[in-house]
Amino acid sequence: MTDLRIGVIGAGRMGGMRARMLANDGRVADVLITDRESGRAQATAGPGITPVEDVEALFATRPDAVVVSAPTDEHSELVRRCVSASIPCFCEKPLALELSDNRALRDLVRSSGARVQVGFHRRFDPEFVRIRRAADGGDLGELRRVHLISADKEPPPPGFLAGSGGIFRDLSIHDFDTVRWLTGREILTVYATGSDNGDPEMSAVGDVRNAVCALTLEGGLVATAHASRDNGGGYDVRMELAGTRATVAAGLDDRTPLRPAADDPVVGSGSPWPGFLERFHAAYALEMAAFVDFVTGDRDTPCSVDDAFEAMCVAVAAERSLRTGEAVSVDEVRADENS
Repeated sequence: MTDLRIGVIGAGRMGGMRARMLANDGRVADVLITDRESGRAQATAGPGITPVEDVEALFATRPDAVVVSAPTDEHSELVRRCVSASIPCFCEKPLALELSDNRALRDLVRSSGARVQVGFHRRFDPEFVRIRRAADGGDLGELRRVHLISADKEPPPPGFLAGSGGIFRDLSIHDFDTVRWLTGREILTVYATGSDNGDPEMSAVGDVRNAVCALTLEGGLVATAHASRDNGGGYDVRMELAGTRATVAAGLDDRTPLRPAADDPVVGSGSPWPGFLERFHAAYALEMAAFVDFVTGDRDTPCSVDDAFEAMCVAVAAERSLRTGEAVSVDEVRADENS
């Protein structure tokens, strides 16, 4: 299947990047892009990318697929619209900030048989993929522990914080999804702690600047997920997976913002990544290629609404644990119809 026409809703950093990646895919004939700020859509226009007036105009063209890269509070409605129109859809994480809305969307997609892919890009990072293959192939032996770090160089602007859902739903949720995808095991319990480090803006919205979650998975596997909004050394995403035979790590190279105590000619010797777009550019490109494969029927969804729901359940459990100071069962969160 070629000559696809794919709509992109949202022409910000993510939407613009995804539109350009799709336009460079030989199977895509035209990318139709719109944004509630029309000037941004016009600015994104170029070879293979056509701006359209608004969402109504985009859906009126009956595109072969839609990429939802709009603000988070619009995700749920736009995904529902794609489902109603039987249009395959890619949606940035999260599907919705509230767990109840995630559950409703999951149930809708299940009952309708709609085709939806959710944007957890770390599943496509070449290093992460190699580690998963090593684990699946038995190279690491029996898995024993997972260690993850997700650290932004500096906090997001105050205007972003109030609508972000907090550090667990916005940042750590990538780690929660990665752990499930990497190990093939469900997370059973979460114990979380964190601090706003005296930041009044974080405190005002009930968020924290730094946090850590201790996760217990099926089979006794344990994991830690560290999250930071102010890693002075630079943007840092790393992962370590240990088994009874070997340990393997992702994110250790010349751009890792880490100073080894011993002399090391490689790790930390270069300039840190400025942010997630640069660090994961290859992953985003592979993710968009996988979406086109999904649209053409050449593969199943690589990240389902069920996956998105499960990651959000863990994020909610982490929030409850941070609030209560106790470990929280993910099963209890999953079963809570009021959450």
